[in-house]
Amino acid sequence: MMERLREFSACNQYKVEWMSSWGARWTLYRFLANRCSKDFLAAYLEQSPDVLQRVAKPGLSLSAVPEVDLAVRLHEFGLLPEETRKAFVETVSAYAVEGEDLYALDDPAVRSVFQDSEFDELVETVRTDLLPKLADVRRNAQSSHSSSDSPDEHMQGTLESFGTLKKRFGEDEQLIKLIDREIDLVNEWISETEPPEPKVGPRVLGAVEHSEERRGTRSIFDDIAD
Repeated sequence: MMERLREFSACNQYKVEWMSSWGARWTLYRFLANRCSKDFLAAYLEQSPDVLQRVAKPGLSLSAVPEVDLAVRLHEFGLLPEETRKAFVETVSAYAVEGEDLYALDDPAVRSVFQDSEFDELVETVRTDLLPKLADVRRNAQSSHSSSDSPDEHMQGTLESFGTLKKRFGEDEQLIKLIDREIDLVNEWISETEPPEPKVGPRVLGAVEHSEERRGTRSIFDDIAD
């Protein structure tokens, strides 16, 4: 089983090399996080300790990247080394303080990886460091908009982050006013920004041929499910 998982993680499913490695890793980490026992995970980590390096520093979009779920799972089982746990906490905390991704403030599973003192420190740092520069966060998000992107979709993550801040600091009327002001400015910008022209291209017959072919190919995860 371990050998088959290693082979899968090196598969060449996509034409572009980085997509192959990313897609295989995404599937593998989801499998490890959701369908493996403690004993299996312990054995897997012994043979593939490099997984912990990725778990320690997950990428942005924390609600979607599989390294987060795997970190939580390993922590639940007592398999997350303290050094890795601390690096994970530092990484997701930095995202929050910079206003890039506030998932750590809102998700109970990620919160469980924190010690109480660490989480309290994160909340206070967000209060003192992020909230005073909330306008900069909004402006940076607006300035990164491409004319080919829908303005409301582009700012959706920013609005969700501001909503998270409202929930976390709901007892402070002054902070709520500040956050609401930025939310209003985001919505004004969305309404004033031209949406992209709808793209209507010719239909390409046979475009799904590759995926159709793959339906007939079983993977290691199909075998396990059976």
